[in-house]
Amino acid sequence: MGQATVEFDALYQHYRTHVESFVWRRIDGPSVEDVVSDVFAAAWRRREDLPSNALPWLYATARNCIGTRYRSQERWQMLATKLSQVPAERYGRDPADILTERQRVTAALESLGEEDRELVLLTAWEGMTVSEVGEALGISTGNTSVRLHRARKKLRTTLTEPNELSRTDAPSPGEESATTKEHDNG
Repeated sequence: MGQATVEFDALYQHYRTHVESFVWRRIDGPSVEDVVSDVFAAAWRRREDLPSNALPWLYATARNCIGTRYRSQERWQMLATKLSQVPAERYGRDPADILTERQRVTAALESLGEEDRELVLLTAWEGMTVSEVGEALGISTGNTSVRLHRARKKLRTTLTEPNELSRTDAPSPGEESATTKEHDNG
């Protein structure tokens, strides 16, 4: 251990309980340890400038740290109040809806063949032009354009089909299934 570390450790051991009590009388709960840590972190950074009787300096630093914590809490409370007053539609889409949409798009992309999927991803996600994609995949620009058109069409069709989760094989109320009709007629 270096000399500065040994000296600081002695300072910490000597003044920690004083600073902790000072802070404890002003704030409550788990924040006390955080503030005490902040005080001694500041003391470590300023260890070259600390006076021989460091307690008044540590108390002043503790007051500043407590004030900073109060201001921070006030800002969070004001933000929470503002956010509670904002209509829900301003927050954007429901995360569950976003996840469902992402799953649908992923499933639609997986329904494409590997080469078609690569064409779509290179243009849509990577922002490449048709000629750049053709060059990257080693196919002509014309062929790339035709294959990309077909892949997008298939993707569009897949995405506009009714969602698998909303389909049921059971007949609607009042509707008989073909199996029921055959069984009754048989």
